[in-house]
Amino acid sequence: MREFDIKYVWIHGASRNTYLLAMIDCYGREIFAYYIEYHCVGKDVKETMMIAFDQRGLESISGISMRRDNGTRFVCNTVEKFLSMMNIRHERILPKTPKDEAHIESFNSILEIEVISIFVFENFEEAKSSIGRHVDFYNKERLHSYAGYITLKEMNRKYVGGIQKS
Repeated sequence: MREFDIKYVWIHGASRNTYLLAMIDCYGREIFAYYIEYHCVGKDVKETMMIAFDQRGLESISGISMRRDNGTRFVCNTVEKFLSMMNIRHERILPKTPKDEAHIESFNSILEIEVISIFVFENFEEAKSSIGRHVDFYNKERLHSYAGYITLKEMNRKYVGGIQKS
């Protein structure tokens, strides 16, 4: 199962929001793709998914499910047709039920606490750079209670090691 959602990030120097689209693997809790820009439409969601699936190898998407809310960027024909064409099962959560996509909401909350509420971004490049560094830190160095207070990288290494031994 994968989840994706949009988080708004305020750019003080530009007096406007930018959009952060993040996609999370619900098992490994890794942010496997993200997109940050001043605009985000269905085409951007589709292209972000295409890049992520290509980087992970198309065979890795066989049988996956994508869960998201009912935001206009996610329910548009571009995204619906792409998911259908790729044979990806997609689930829409009910309105006002963020707990149904708790993994991505948890990441968004952590990002808010550890980055967005701390820094005042003067420009888009500062925000993009800070968020990129945080995603890398989150995936590779941050200790996760879910994983027994080890990094996701270490958790995945143990998981792969366990499979190879069996």
